[in-house]
Amino acid sequence: MRPTLPAVDGFAAATGLFVGSAVASGLVLAVSATSGVVVGIGLAVALAVWAVLERFPDRVDTALDGRLHLLPALAAAVATLVLAGLSVLDGSLALPESLHVPFSLTSLLALVVGILGRQRRARVVADAERAHALATVTKSRWGEFPLLFAESVVVLVTVSVAFGEPYSVLELGAASGVSAALLLFRGRDTYQLVALDSGLLVRSEGGNPQTLVPWRQVSRVDADHGDTLRVRRRLPVPTVYRGDLSEHDDGREVVDAIRRCRRRGG
Repeated sequence: MRPTLPAVDGFAAATGLFVGSAVASGLVLAVSATSGVVVGIGLAVALAVWAVLERFPDRVDTALDGRLHLLPALAAAVATLVLAGLSVLDGSLALPESLHVPFSLTSLLALVVGILGRQRRARVVADAERAHALATVTKSRWGEFPLLFAESVVVLVTVSVAFGEPYSVLELGAASGVSAALLLFRGRDTYQLVALDSGLLVRSEGGNPQTLVPWRQVSRVDADHGDTLRVRRRLPVPTVYRGDLSEHDDGREVVDAIRRCRRRGG
């Protein structure tokens, strides 16, 4: 019987690559090994973790319910802040040159793990629960500016820490400008909001689950004369979703169903 590779699940594969990259980074820092040996060990660890996660999908889903998929990004953020602080205090680079690329790669994979974990959790909950209402909406464009700016700053600081290139106020201003330009020239994205018992499911226009917003993070659900739906989302991702219900025969029922779910879940 021929051995088979594990099925390609994005979250499991990304988590395996993150752990493998972290292990390889540790080896680079702790021992003097050739790059071929380090890469080989990292890939072996990545494949092993990937296979284990594929073997126990129910336990993975339980871990996602506990938000454990956010831990890699949190660890990367803490490491970046600590290294940035040390660089400022010492006036020199706190990260060895041999870790420039491994640190950047591990930080990137930590972010990917968080995104794919969020999407997988949303997909699992969507498959398990009944939908009470569906509305097609767009997001407030300028409401996304703080998040885009924060993401730009995180990338700037991470690259600065990894490669020892100091950033300036001018570069922070450039990050702000890039964020604004992205909002101005990017087309308005369309989403689907699905009211579930556990929260508000946000799907792409094609119906792919993106995230599950707990009802406690939904501050208000408004409707102007039953025609325009507005759903306001609190921190950590403040957003306003707007939808036109004028062409819906059951527009008022959609609003009422979302409000009922929010009252029960909030």
